[in-house]
Amino acid sequence: MTPDTEPQRLKVLHVDDFDEFLEEFRALFGQDLDITSAPSGPDALDLLAQRDFDAVVVDYEMPGMDGLAFMAAVKEKWPTVPVLFCTGQGSEAVARRAFMAGASDYFVKDFSFFIDREKLVNSVRRAVDLRAAEERLSEERRVLESLIESNPYSIQIIDRDGWHRRANPAQFELFKATSGPDYNMLADPNLAVAEYGPLFERVRKGETVRFPTIPFNPARIAPGNPDIELQVAGVVFPLFDARGEYDGLVVMHEDVTARVQAEAGLKEALGALQESHDLLEQRVEERTRELAEANRALEEQAHKRERLQAELVRKNRELEEFSSRVSHDLRNELLVLRKTLEMASEGHPEMEERSRGMLERYDHLIEFVERLLSLARAGSTISRRMEIPAEPLLRGLFERLTPPDVPARLVVSKGAPPIPGDPLTLEQLFGNLISNSFQYRNRERGSLKVEVDVRVVGLETEVVYRDDGIGIDPQNLDRIFDMSFTTDRRAHFGLGLSLVQKIAEAHGGRIRAASDGPGQGATFVLRLPLPLAKRRALAEAGVLPS
Repeated sequence: MTPDTEPQRLKVLHVDDFDEFLEEFRALFGQDLDITSAPSGPDALDLLAQRDFDAVVVDYEMPGMDGLAFMAAVKEKWPTVPVLFCTGQGSEAVARRAFMAGASDYFVKDFSFFIDREKLVNSVRRAVDLRAAEERLSEERRVLESLIESNPYSIQIIDRDGWHRRANPAQFELFKATSGPDYNMLADPNLAVAEYGPLFERVRKGETVRFPTIPFNPARIAPGNPDIELQVAGVVFPLFDARGEYDGLVVMHEDVTARVQAEAGLKEALGALQESHDLLEQRVEERTRELAEANRALEEQAHKRERLQAELVRKNRELEEFSSRVSHDLRNELLVLRKTLEMASEGHPEMEERSRGMLERYDHLIEFVERLLSLARAGSTISRRMEIPAEPLLRGLFERLTPPDVPARLVVSKGAPPIPGDPLTLEQLFGNLISNSFQYRNRERGSLKVEVDVRVVGLETEVVYRDDGIGIDPQNLDRIFDMSFTTDRRAHFGLGLSLVQKIAEAHGGRIRAASDGPGQGATFVLRLPLPLAKRRALAEAGVLPS
């Protein structure tokens, strides 16, 4: 036998009051066992208190403390240490007493101290192995007991016929009742309702089965049990005896009531959510149909608007042609009338006096015709756009239109940016504003002051035109741009501001009037879009002037 396979030398304490036998025993068994000798029971107990031994071999008859008394002391303090008797007083009565007291084996020595060496060594080893097995078994039992008793899951052990064997405290916590010896799982009405017969058949065949959630009420088992509705799930696994035959089963229960209720609530919530989703889809479909119908209506309106716009363009063109023709013919007729009056009044002082008033009315008619012709020719859009310096444009118009006998002053904001638009029509626009300021100046003040501020706002040029004239009555602000509206028909036909608005709108702009009331002057705010190239450049740069 090689050193790797040689059995471990067991530590054995040999107790005997005969010194010669102690020496003989050490010589006989020393090559197989690690022998420590003690001449008496008390000496041996001292050695046991100092170090560990795998087994003790003791004589039966010893003075002071015999073998039985010694073994009783050993079992009291070291209950797992095996004790073997080896004595010359061999009898069945002595052997029976030794075994009843807890001896692991019993040997008889003859007068020549002969003992079967192999038999004793094997007996010691068997006793030590048995002790180790018992310790392992004890530890496994302790672990198993702890696992059962401390387990938070309900554990119930059932025998092969379905009768209750035992259960842990968690079972009572779960069911608020104890199954008891009269409980038979195969007859449990809760399981009968759940049709658990096939499940138990699978367990009997050796299969571990996780059983589905079932409703469980302890009151169905016994009238005294609490009437509570539980939802229980868990696992069932079989037990087998030493021969490997089915010997019962173990059931581990889990209370899943809260989970089942939560799942039911979740299912209900999901159902409500699905219902809301379906309702939302229905509303979306209805809204989509409504939007489609609205889009169709808008498209029809757009087509109708396009047709109306085209018709309006055609009518405007006809009106413009008609206005131009009528204005042209009327102007020619008026020129003929003027020439006739001038010729008829020559050399006739009385006739000259009468024709002078008629000629003044003629001048007003010519002015009316010119404005009517301009209004017709202004059109709806402007094709030519330039950036016109504000100061020269306004200054030139103001100087040209200022009457020689009226003190007047024009103030243009410093650094004014150019005004975008068509030069000719812008001259008409600002010319009419300036003429309007002179026409409605405050004659008590004796002079006229006009202020013009020009600045860029966003993608537009804003022109704020102010004068210190007689102002505008608040009730007339909404009518100020109406065609032929005027507060002084003796001097004006009311087309000037209407032409201003038409020119602003033809540029894609807008104009509004404001006044704090009579005697407070008038303000006109004009907004014109910047040239297209400049607007694109600003948009690409992401910069909008303020």
